[in-house]
Amino acid sequence: MKATLSIILFIFFFTSCKDSPEEPTGERENFDGYYFDYYALSSELPQSLVDTSSLFKINIRRDTHHDEWKLLIEKAEACFPPEIDILESYFFTEPDSVYEESLWWCDIFDGIRIPYCITGSSVAYYTELIKSFQSGDFSGVGIFVFQSASVEYEASVTFYESIMLENKSYTEVYVVKQKLKWNDYLGNMGALRTLIERLVIFEKNGYKLLGVIGDGYPMVIVS
Repeated sequence: MKATLSIILFIFFFTSCKDSPEEPTGERENFDGYYFDYYALSSELPQSLVDTSSLFKINIRRDTHHDEWKLLIEKAEACFPPEIDILESYFFTEPDSVYEESLWWCDIFDGIRIPYCITGSSVAYYTELIKSFQSGDFSGVGIFVFQSASVEYEASVTFYESIMLENKSYTEVYVVKQKLKWNDYLGNMGALRTLIERLVIFEKNGYKLLGVIGDGYPMVIVS
């Protein structure tokens, strides 16, 4: 790992990338090339999972107690941006040329994927990492052995008769709000913190995707 850094990255630039891989299968949406990957539906994610009994912590809270809320949250968690947008945002590490799932991460640092968007796949990835760390298994992150780590995820749904988001007016919409945080600590080798928040906007009738706010290179703090 490089010498200790103290960097706060708010990166909005583009790097050159390889030829775009074959597009994943999924239902195409009219909004900016977004698509739903129904193979990545998050039905296995729990409504709530809180495990803070060790140095490796999980805190998941999904407001899925209402059937309609559950459907909307799962739909948001299956919503992916165009892969070319993600590939153009890489900064630290280029992705493998072949991967077996829809791309949601935009970088890799100290063996940890950096999220470009919040999906069921991304939440499952960090959750499984923590569970592995709890059992002393660090094989999923290469040579790194973490002293502590945590993942926090929240998802909720709100209905709005009218709302203004990023200078655009919406009427009669559901907004799924998602927030994902990852922290890890490698002792004197350093630490990583990422935070990303996302709004996914659906039409009231038919749940058509109207907009996604927040996707992109997240806030990253490396020390």
